[in-house]
Amino acid sequence: MVHNTRPSVNSAKIKSENHEVESNNVGHFIMSQRKKKKTRRQIISEAGRRIMKTYQLRLWYVSFSSYCISSKIK
Repeated sequence: MVHNTRPSVNSAKIKSENHEVESNNVGHFIMSQRKKKKTRRQIISEAGRRIMKTYQLRLWYVSFSSYCISSKIK
């Protein structure tokens, strides 16, 4: 098997797309949206939606576990 040291353009493109999807850095996201000429309100709502997606599950888990703990104490 010959090991290809230079990744093909296609795989690099896919990597960069995945990175954009995974990056939860809001500042970076806002800058990328600015380049797409969106209004400030659109950018903020979109960023908010992104933040909510990542934190909703965590918040639900935390509230649920705290509820369980408080019910045990009573």
